[in-house]
Amino acid sequence: MIIHSYGFYLIFIPFILLAYASIVAAEEDYLRTKFGAEYERYCAHVNRWWPRWSGFAASIEGMRFNWKRVLVKEYNTTFVLIAALVGLDLWSDYESTGPSALPSSASVMIGTTFWLGLYAAVRALKKSGLIRG
Repeated sequence: MIIHSYGFYLIFIPFILLAYASIVAAEEDYLRTKFGAEYERYCAHVNRWWPRWSGFAASIEGMRFNWKRVLVKEYNTTFVLIAALVGLDLWSDYESTGPSALPSSASVMIGTTFWLGLYAAVRALKKSGLIRG
């Protein structure tokens, strides 16, 4: 939704759908070859594209989301994702409003320094074993 380009969506979304459908077909072929009739029985009870929500609450009953585990196990992904989203939001503001929408250079430097410092701290804590998921 940030790109603001119909051409991008007209090319990108069909490409992603085709790529995803191709991956699913290859995976299903592999599983059918490996598991045969057992996989066919599984397919008879599980939707391919749309999940069945009945029984979902029972499946997750007693589970809790562990943010600490996300931070420890996926800190690279988490930091890069958040930085990319902030960057895309700034780019979107720049595209729609112009240079006046951008923060000052000092703000960018302070924010970047803080973000890299936080990343380095989490990495050091993980590598030292002081935090564990």
